[in-house]
Amino acid sequence: MANCGCLVDAGNDIETKNLRILEVSGGGGVGCQHMGPVTNVVTQVANHISELGAQTFVLDSMNNEARPSLNPQVSLLEVDTSSVESRPFEIQQRAALAFPKWVSRTNLLRKIDIVHVHHAGMVAGFRHITNCPIVFTCHTPGFWLEPEQYNSLKGKLKFARLKWQEHFGVNDLYAIRNADITIGLGSHLSKGVMQLSPRINAENKITVIPNGVNIEDVLVLEQARARELLDATPNQFRIVCVGRITRIKGIHILLKSLQRIKEQLNDFVLDIIGPVQDEEYYTELKELAKGLNVHFNGFVSNKSDQFRQIVCAADVSLVPSLNDNQPTVILESLAFGLPVIASNVGAIPEMLTGEFGQIVQKGNVDALAKAILELHQRRAVDPELPTKTRRFVEQKFSWDSCARQHVDVFKSLLD
Repeated sequence: MANCGCLVDAGNDIETKNLRILEVSGGGGVGCQHMGPVTNVVTQVANHISELGAQTFVLDSMNNEARPSLNPQVSLLEVDTSSVESRPFEIQQRAALAFPKWVSRTNLLRKIDIVHVHHAGMVAGFRHITNCPIVFTCHTPGFWLEPEQYNSLKGKLKFARLKWQEHFGVNDLYAIRNADITIGLGSHLSKGVMQLSPRINAENKITVIPNGVNIEDVLVLEQARARELLDATPNQFRIVCVGRITRIKGIHILLKSLQRIKEQLNDFVLDIIGPVQDEEYYTELKELAKGLNVHFNGFVSNKSDQFRQIVCAADVSLVPSLNDNQPTVILESLAFGLPVIASNVGAIPEMLTGEFGQIVQKGNVDALAKAILELHQRRAVDPELPTKTRRFVEQKFSWDSCARQHVDVFKSLLD
């Protein structure tokens, strides 16, 4: 288990079958067909720890959708949060207000050993109603974690707001300070917290468990066949970039890089997969894409044939994020057999080895252009690369391995 000081004894003699875990979501999508990144994590953790023998409950907001991806062994508890007076709050914030009240009116906590929450706002509410150990998984630290953003006058005001939110229990720093253990997706969380809030004993409060991928769900299509289905030429250099159309994903950096090297690349295509979340930014991207062969594909489910064909037809996956945590698209790309070029943000440097891709400085157009050219020149040098990348993901980032690490953390709190 990758660890930042929080030692877990894998030999803990508490039997997994005696563990009773409450997984607290709130987004309303756990187990549904179209899950967001966090609800997918909740679903996978719940499914896999239940398969290891733990009695697992999932607390989520009520919705009218089927939940086909949730293991039948997992007990689903739905709470109607629609009546909570929380406008302009989002659904997670409504759940943070409603869930502790709902739980306090039941005998659920008598059945639970560990409360595992995935939203910072849940920690304060559950801390007030239970003495059970609380585990917090910090999914989105990148937005506040970088200390240099607080250097300017505007940044100092931003930092004051961050500390105000910490004091009143509404952000990740408060959750990290008050949870028994926080799970980070990479060592960047512990390092950032030590700089921003020294009174939090990050070395002992934070441990690292990366998110995983279900390798059996990644069905590889031979590249030649994928290109045939897309009517693509056999020797065309194809790039895929999967991410929401929003500035933080750094797609403009990728387009600027391609403009600089389009003559050297000659025949190439960039496929962008992701929903438009910022119309103004999308307009900017379309301007930057003029003169390039770019396909904006919009949202495409990663379980669809279209997604599989586009990714399997590619030579490389690009993740030019300006801020990120542990992007699942990197694991999916490697599982599909693609090398990856990605920014040096969040947990990304811990996800890639030099053999399977390259890390570049975030926002650096020249560095990204150079990395793309280098990969273009040496593509197909190693015919075994797809097998190696897939094996790497299977060994290091399987959900079974991640679930076992979660169970070890849970057991360590019950000694």
